[in-house]
Amino acid sequence: MLPEFLSDSYSRYKEDTNVFATWLTNTAKACGHTSSNTTQVASSDPMSEAPASIRLKGNARKEAKANGSSRPPPVFLPATKHTLATGDIIIQAGIIAIHKKPAIKVPLVIQGVLRRAIRARKRCTLWFQKSTSESNKEEYKASNSSHQHFIRVLERALEILEPCFEKYKPAASKAKKPGSADNHQVPGPSSSISNRFELLEVEDTGDENLDINASEAAVSTMPTTKLPQNKSKAVTIYELERSMEEDLQFRVYCFFEDLHRVREFLIQTWQRYADGKIDLVTASLVTNVTLALVRESEERMKHLSPKLDEENSYRSIASVIRPVPVWAKTGEGIRAMLQSTPLDILVFRSTFVSMLKTIGLMGHFNRENSLASMIPISYLYLMASVLPPKGYKNVLADDHFLTLFLLDSMDAVSVRIMEKRTLEARRAGQIAPFPDSHVRPTTFQDEITKGLTSAMFTGNITVTSVFQCQLLLDMQNILGDRIEQPYKQLRHQGAISFAALGYKWKPRIHMERPMPEGNPEQWISDWGSIEAWDKAGQVSFAVQTVVKENPIVRYKQAKMVFYEPNAPDELFPANGPFSFLRGMATGLERIQPSSDPAFLHNHNPVYCGLEKLNVLVAMENVGVDLSNYLCSLAPMAHLYNALRHTGLLTLSWPALDEAIELNMGLLFNGTLPTTTHQIVSRFLLLMKWPATAFARDRRGHREGHNPDWQAVIKKLDFAHAPAGSSKHLRAYLNRTESAEKFLHNMMKESRHTPPKRGRAPSQLEMLTQLRDFLPQCVARLEVDRVTLSRQCVRLFRLIRGAFNTRLGMGHVREGLEIGDVFGKWNYITVMHAFEEAFPPRHSERPTQLQVDGESQLAIAAEILKSFISDVKSEPPIQPFDVVAATHIERSHFENLQIPRSAQRMVEELRAMSSMSI
Repeated sequence: MLPEFLSDSYSRYKEDTNVFATWLTNTAKACGHTSSNTTQVASSDPMSEAPASIRLKGNARKEAKANGSSRPPPVFLPATKHTLATGDIIIQAGIIAIHKKPAIKVPLVIQGVLRRAIRARKRCTLWFQKSTSESNKEEYKASNSSHQHFIRVLERALEILEPCFEKYKPAASKAKKPGSADNHQVPGPSSSISNRFELLEVEDTGDENLDINASEAAVSTMPTTKLPQNKSKAVTIYELERSMEEDLQFRVYCFFEDLHRVREFLIQTWQRYADGKIDLVTASLVTNVTLALVRESEERMKHLSPKLDEENSYRSIASVIRPVPVWAKTGEGIRAMLQSTPLDILVFRSTFVSMLKTIGLMGHFNRENSLASMIPISYLYLMASVLPPKGYKNVLADDHFLTLFLLDSMDAVSVRIMEKRTLEARRAGQIAPFPDSHVRPTTFQDEITKGLTSAMFTGNITVTSVFQCQLLLDMQNILGDRIEQPYKQLRHQGAISFAALGYKWKPRIHMERPMPEGNPEQWISDWGSIEAWDKAGQVSFAVQTVVKENPIVRYKQAKMVFYEPNAPDELFPANGPFSFLRGMATGLERIQPSSDPAFLHNHNPVYCGLEKLNVLVAMENVGVDLSNYLCSLAPMAHLYNALRHTGLLTLSWPALDEAIELNMGLLFNGTLPTTTHQIVSRFLLLMKWPATAFARDRRGHREGHNPDWQAVIKKLDFAHAPAGSSKHLRAYLNRTESAEKFLHNMMKESRHTPPKRGRAPSQLEMLTQLRDFLPQCVARLEVDRVTLSRQCVRLFRLIRGAFNTRLGMGHVREGLEIGDVFGKWNYITVMHAFEEAFPPRHSERPTQLQVDGESQLAIAAEILKSFISDVKSEPPIQPFDVVAATHIERSHFENLQIPRSAQRMVEELRAMSSMSI
């Protein structure tokens, strides 16, 4: 089970207080204290059992130490929970402090968790104290008093227990570590009571070493005779008596505090991309998974209390700790909306106000005859006579960018609605349906696009959508002038993939089904089967319609043609709700939508990286099928390697070198062969020849003889396969695997070594591991298997032609049926070359099949050298020019002949595209 995302600060605080309460109560009981001031409660944890560690003994302990840890894997024990009254904390602390026979020592880890819990509470209380003003003093008075009282109780307990604190002993000392059993005796009525905090391996009181849960605290303070021997016996956990409503402010504070930690992680991720340390796909996928987890965490937060469960969840959640403005319809209201303090940074208030301004006014524009426009935030500052905040220029720049992005997000909304209407029309028979096997491609909806289009369409602003806008601003600041490079990468990858697939699509009107040029016989010859051809065709069509002829870019260009701006429309009609804003001569220009048709994609790197990943995963799937059909890439890799190591070929082939490096295990059993024996044996292993065939004492072995090549070819069963991570990438992109499940599965694929103590990693640790693991996955996906396989096929045909012309070799051996082994020809070619060049030491046959001194490997090297030179001289493929590909003149719409069955739907779409959403 994955840890709950964005509850790390609060959950850690809650666990810290539970650890302290459990240790305190159990230790006080061991000192003879009896208290009835506890109440059993139903556990809110969906897990019925809690993890705890039982001390290893004897050989098991020695073995664990040899492996680097004396801590065993967690054992799950049933747990019952009791609440401990706040007032009982001081009493129990006093009993422990005065117990002298023997004296109690407070373990270092208990000291650490208590101090950490106090620090967390103090951060929240300090923030509330700074946030309190005369206007909200009464509102926060009760909560501030509650926070301060609880902190005083914990600090008083710390003060009472301080004389009993265990002292830290440096690791260099010969004395036992602070975590050892001898230093953590918890005495009681019986000498059998022993404290087992040695399991915690604490060497200092840093937060990273305070990894303990309440179950472990309960087990560590139980007498040895009472340790649970099976799951039928439960441990008792104590938690401090605090209701959900009492802790709601603290929990919301922790939620935003963790959001800032997540923001720092994402800023670091994009800075690594900007510095060239990770690729675009990695940065985008990590960001999208993180944003999905943020969204899911917000949904869980909304269900904590009825007051949080609103569609406009930013206002309901953030208002728990900070007043949230509403879009006011009076000058005084707008003045209140713009008032801010440095403390508002915690809740991203500046970003929220910019969104509120744009979304609040969006419905009051008449867009039928002109493009929508928006006033800048500076207009409101001037109108309301509000003193500009610190960093005013940045506020204006951020507002300008967000306004442009949100305005263009409405185009994405319109395109989605039109796609939905088109699908409904096909189902209703108004438009000819696509074949059953054809899946209509659509642009991938990343979390940012999905969140902001939803906010624009519904008018509801969530915490996640505000955080997404803040992240957009962060990415613009980090990438600067290079912000358009991610979209260029996507267009370039699209052009490379489209060229590799080689499909040419017949011109068509929008409502017709797509048809490629050519004939079925040629398609089957190129791809091996009609199914493989159809799969490749769908990828090619998706690249054309989603990347090259992007529907959002096309829609915006058409919109700009249809709705040429006339005289400026009135922003605030005299009879409208915002008429009080009329007549103010500010001299400020309205913010018009960007003239860049691709503005939305040029400024959303997350979409670009995910759409590129979509193309790469689809191309890998097609490339694997083609590689297995043509059987050219693997044998060419072995021939190329042999030529390079024999010195016959000095020219390198970068594309093939990269493919070999990334598939070393599959192609060469882990390492490149460098000797004659290795070259031959690895080639045989590639063709699934058993390893026992190389044993000297095997039955039928004859010293100095090569294997029976006919038998090898007949047993050939080599097949390429997608990487294990690819199925999870594909499932995530197809939305059949949630972000949490995807993250969990990718951690398994990475074979990441768990932390020393065996605890579950935190959410940010798992995302960091994903960020470290993904680059190697992306590198494998970027290998163009389609182009490489076809190039290798052409090479083998040239090589066999030269063998036939110059050596008189037809590559047909007696007794070998090759009528149904099209792909095996390539293996046979390499087999013959190796048999000639690397004969056994005592072969009875001639060692060379030469004509005029020529050998097969020498001829192959000559052909390969010429081929590689030609490949390197080919002009590079240029990125798609999406704007040019989607540009349509106005005359096109005027002369467009639309089928009668589709006319009604097109009229509805035109009306829909002009209405205010």
